[in-house]
Amino acid sequence: MLSDKEIAYFCSVIGVAPRQLAGASEAVTSEFDLGPRGPWMLGMIEVGIDSPSGLADALRIGRSLATTELNRLSDAGLIEARRVADDGRRSRLALTARGREANDRLRHALAAFIGQRVGHYSHDELMLCARILRDLAGGAPQFTELPETP
Repeated sequence: MLSDKEIAYFCSVIGVAPRQLAGASEAVTSEFDLGPRGPWMLGMIEVGIDSPSGLADALRIGRSLATTELNRLSDAGLIEARRVADDGRRSRLALTARGREANDRLRHALAAFIGQRVGHYSHDELMLCARILRDLAGGAPQFTELPETP
């Protein structure tokens, strides 16, 4: 197990990392006046987490906060909601053409950031890190299909 000093180091690094990631997404965030979770929601919608409740659950936030973020994405013309045919109370979210373009730019910015900061680690090391972070965050059921490292 880790020593007290190592735990403090581990937690301090975990605490700083989100701010660095936010910097990598800043261009899209500021261009479209998004909240701090808006850019991440674009990517999540793209990979199939396409309901407001699914996004709230995945991000571990309340429904009202998710709705606020989704309204900003919608107002910016990045997403649209479509009613589910067999249940008119439910809606599915999709990226608009503008949303796909913004998400492409975000993906490229994040890939450059990740490549610059941690590109020297192997694929297996990075996936192990992702699994550790997933476990630390309490799991992310939508992403459990990611490959396990041997």
